[in-house]
Amino acid sequence: MEYDPTLVNDSGKNGMFKIINRDSVPRNEFTLDSAVEKVIEFNGIYNPAYIYVDKGFGEYQVEMLKKRGLQAKEVGRSDPAYGLDTKVVGIAFNQHLDVRDPVSKVVERKPVKPFMVNQTVLLLDRDRLIINKNDNMLWRQMENYQVVRVSVDGRPTYTSENEHALDALMLAVLGFTMEFPHITQTIYIPDVTRTMAIAPSVKRSEPNFDPAFIKKDDEEKEEFLTREARERNSQTWFRSKDLRKSRNAVLGPSGFSFGTVRPRGRGSGGKGSLYSRPKI
Repeated sequence: MEYDPTLVNDSGKNGMFKIINRDSVPRNEFTLDSAVEKVIEFNGIYNPAYIYVDKGFGEYQVEMLKKRGLQAKEVGRSDPAYGLDTKVVGIAFNQHLDVRDPVSKVVERKPVKPFMVNQTVLLLDRDRLIINKNDNMLWRQMENYQVVRVSVDGRPTYTSENEHALDALMLAVLGFTMEFPHITQTIYIPDVTRTMAIAPSVKRSEPNFDPAFIKKDDEEKEEFLTREARERNSQTWFRSKDLRKSRNAVLGPSGFSFGTVRPRGRGSGGKGSLYSRPKI
């Protein structure tokens, strides 16, 4: 499948998806191996951005394609398998995808099969999909494709016979939807920023210990004595009472106050209590 931004549909909108080639591998003794070789051949001809593979049908194919892609690195771009180690994406139809709604921006987990069916329906409904009118097999599979049953949670089950060409089409649509959402315009992918802006430092107050500025009444009222910061990134200082002069303060070994609340089951400073000073 190919996206052509120059093509225009009947509504005058640019951007069409079209099937440029469909091939079927005949069933024989080495069907999976033949399918792998066909994918490698197409990769050398078309050099696609991604290759979506039905993992449920053949996990072996995904592994072999990636392995051939790794081996092709030693040969270079002249090898038709070059790039398969990163292009191939295995999709199991019973798995779930995290999809962000384009309107609400809420991420939802959706089952793959109904999701890719709906994405293909959207392209057909918007007249953005071009199919060869002479491809009788694909047309027949599309016409015969239907919902067999619906589960109690609303999940549909589709026809599972003679639908391989249609599955390949819907996998290609899924690939465009997930990898190029700005083209299909059906899901939302957040644009993650790659730059960081550094905000200026916040002005903070700093102490003024000038005796002419500090008043005796202010010390008794425990007011917050500050003046405008001389620097843009200075600390803030708070004036408070000396807790060591308070009769209710209980000092620990380091001199910090634990307050008047003691944990239950502890003494008030005797031997072995929480507040007894260590012996050296």
